[in-house]
Amino acid sequence: MNKINGNPDYKIKLFYSTPSKYFKSIFDEMKHMNYGFPKYENEDFFPYADDDYSYWTGYFTSRSNLKVKVREAGKALEATSLLLADKMLHEHKTNSQVSNFTDYLAKIFSLRETLGNCQHHDSVAGTAKDYVSINYENMLSKNKDNVSDNVIAKLIQSSNEKEL
Repeated sequence: MNKINGNPDYKIKLFYSTPSKYFKSIFDEMKHMNYGFPKYENEDFFPYADDDYSYWTGYFTSRSNLKVKVREAGKALEATSLLLADKMLHEHKTNSQVSNFTDYLAKIFSLRETLGNCQHHDSVAGTAKDYVSINYENMLSKNKDNVSDNVIAKLIQSSNEKEL
């Protein structure tokens, strides 16, 4: 602080403060500028208390890794569902004997179920304990990889083989 305050080129002054002093200075500044405080009118604000000293908020900033994995798994699920539906329709039109898609459907259903669990308010909102969120991430990765590696790859491979 002394280094910053001692250099006039910075054109700022640092000092220790408290939240009360900070908000008072903001209020005073806004009063001089003839502005009112912004009002938060969105009712989608949900602080969560885990115990006496653990309050959590921040839906949009918490558990970002899980949210990325949820988006990626959703894309994989959509792509797989479309590929499988196309394959089923194509085989139904061209063959009298349709392949057994039970294994594919089971893997897709497993990913769909895991994705649903991960979109539950406790996990995606970030209010779950760390070990629970890690478990959600692991289940999601495992099921997404299972669908990507075993369903999408096999569907594409079987389509390519028939085209040759």
